[in-house]
Amino acid sequence: MLHRVNAVGTIDPKREMHYRFHQKIDASIYPQVHDFYEIMLTIEGTMEMELNGEKKTLSPGALFLIRPGDIHSRKAIGKCSFIN
Repeated sequence: MLHRVNAVGTIDPKREMHYRFHQKIDASIYPQVHDFYEIMLTIEGTMEMELNGEKKTLSPGALFLIRPGDIHSRKAIGKCSFIN
């Protein structure tokens, strides 16, 4: 099932942004698509990112841009943390 996430209810209208530090990946919310840009920085561990059917392996320090309309999923390979 494709999960749709919208800016309304996610993005703070005063700050025009959303920030979150994740220490695990909730597989139940993927795959997902949204109507806003997402910038993600891998902090610890490794994750597999699938973007529009193409898989990438992200290690610590990887910075990733997701565009509005991109269908994406995340999967931790061991312990993994990241910032959105």
